[in-house]
Amino acid sequence: MCFSSRDVSVNLSKGISVSGHAPSPHLREFDNDEERKSKCQHGTSRLESRRGIFRPFSSSKICKDHFYPFVDVQQMRSWWCVRGRRGLQLLEQHMRVVHLNVGGQRFCTSVGTLTKYPESKLAEWFGGPPKLPRDAQGHFFLDRHGQHFGAILEFLRSERLPAHDIPQVHKESLHYNIPALAKRLEESPVLFGEMVGRQQFLARVPHYKENIQVLIRIARAEAVASRRSTIVVCVLRADEDLARCNNTIGSLRANKDSVVTFGPWNAGPTAADLLDCVQKDIQSQGYTVHVQPCVSGKNLLGRSSDFFHTLTFAWW
Repeated sequence: MCFSSRDVSVNLSKGISVSGHAPSPHLREFDNDEERKSKCQHGTSRLESRRGIFRPFSSSKICKDHFYPFVDVQQMRSWWCVRGRRGLQLLEQHMRVVHLNVGGQRFCTSVGTLTKYPESKLAEWFGGPPKLPRDAQGHFFLDRHGQHFGAILEFLRSERLPAHDIPQVHKESLHYNIPALAKRLEESPVLFGEMVGRQQFLARVPHYKENIQVLIRIARAEAVASRRSTIVVCVLRADEDLARCNNTIGSLRANKDSVVTFGPWNAGPTAADLLDCVQKDIQSQGYTVHVQPCVSGKNLLGRSSDFFHTLTFAWW
């Protein structure tokens, strides 16, 4: 004979013991925690004696049109001790199956999995009465790209991290407000170098993000009836470099050449490292761009030409 969590919770809520005997005198509301703990030990002793008939929590069976996971006795004891008479009913709700439609992809899980982290949006949506709309099949609908939701669900189930698309899964973990997953992903080699190395360096370059947007705006403005847009970039590694380049910058701007200046900064990476970052961040927005040293000409004076480079956008 085997009992599911549904059978146990329903019988206990009716005051009937699991074995089907007369109502137990212990199935009532308790006055305090000590009484609850004392009574629950006696009330679950019969269940513990039958430990072998309960399958692990991960097992399941099909019962008519519903899915009822089995639950081990230790988990039932925990819920009963903490929550009293309503414990097993709440445990059944905790294990209720949820069908999800995430951007057209279907997933099946439990309320307990979705509410594992109380601060997450998923716990907010499913911790009480569901707050999401349903699709035509009755599945709860999430208007997000479903490709990476499977990785989110796998972490909630087993704390297993994804092996692929880590930046994208990290973005989704921030959207669903799951700090435990976001932190674990940030410690992975893929994101550690980006966030601790490159991003920390770029944070020390004055106006870096603003200058990237300026470069794109200038390039788009110069794209009219052109195959390429070329912009001059001045990279100043140290404060003293600015004094050496002031005259050259003034000469280029007088000649109506577009010049965008980066630096100076107080960090280890070189000017070549900064130019690699500039190229990478512009290409990440879908542009084709190439960086080359500036060719000495009438507007580049002496050794100051070492600080200037051309950034070329190719449109077709």
